[in-house]
Amino acid sequence: MFYKTTRINILQASLVLNRLHFLPLFLLAAASVMILVVIVTLSPSDAATLLSQSTSQSVASLAD
Repeated sequence: MFYKTTRINILQASLVLNRLHFLPLFLLAAASVMILVVIVTLSPSDAATLLSQSTSQSVASLAD
C-alpha cells in the first residue's frame, strides 16, 4: 500500500513540475502583452519621449 501511494505522489509531483516548466514562458508572454498594451495606449509622442528618457537614463547609468 505504501508503495502505491508513493508512486501516486511521485506522479503528482511530476505533473506539478511539468506545469512549472511552462511558467517562465507564460510570464514572458504576459510581460510582452503588457508592453504591447502600454505601447498601444500611449500616443506616439508619449512613447517617443518615454523611449528617449529611458535611453538617456540608461546611457547616464552606463557613463557613471
